[in-house]
Amino acid sequence: MVWGEPSRRVNFMPYTSAPWRATTLAPGQARGPGRYAQILDATYGALKKLNRSNLIIGGNTYAAGDIRTDAWIRNMKLPGGKPPRMDLYGHNPFSFREPSLTDGPWGFGLRDFTDLGLVESAVNRFLARPRGKRSIKLFLAEWCVPTQKDNEFHFAVDEASQARWIRSAFRIANRRNSPIYSLGWIHMADSTSRDGKYRSRTGLYRENGTAKPGLKAFKDG
Repeated sequence: MVWGEPSRRVNFMPYTSAPWRATTLAPGQARGPGRYAQILDATYGALKKLNRSNLIIGGNTYAAGDIRTDAWIRNMKLPGGKPPRMDLYGHNPFSFREPSLTDGPWGFGLRDFTDLGLVESAVNRFLARPRGKRSIKLFLAEWCVPTQKDNEFHFAVDEASQARWIRSAFRIANRRNSPIYSLGWIHMADSTSRDGKYRSRTGLYRENGTAKPGLKAFKDG
């Protein structure tokens, strides 16, 4: 995996943020995905030279971003105009709603789990086909559902709903001809920092080590 969430400026500087509606970026905005494309392509070449079976994951956007996912994908271009080489496209589809195949777009350029069909379309159009590929599958490295509000997520569902959301996500991921290569989870267990200022409540285990219903849902997925 080449870089984590570079579409967040704090993770990959310097470049200028873009309005959420933007698809064509100004030079200062396009600097981010352009530089990232060069790093990704060079890494692809180096790792494939070591072992052709290495899988290189590129993009690695997330639901929001200082440059929204669609714009990041469209503007991942090498100096000659081609997109960089990759085997899989990484996306972290964090969401405030239960994954579904029937709900409409989240809006505001956001791309959550329900919007993965839109991510797939953009990836195939702007990254796969210009490289002679029919498609590139999606590597979902990070996803989670909080059961209490914490320092990262300012919404929460109850534990039974967390399990239901997980089952819904795997129904999408496991369907026939799914574009999803892998579905990962972030924060296995709830935690609180020693000074009490930071707490995470997206775990599949409670802080006392007991399992939430979501653990079984994830294992069964």
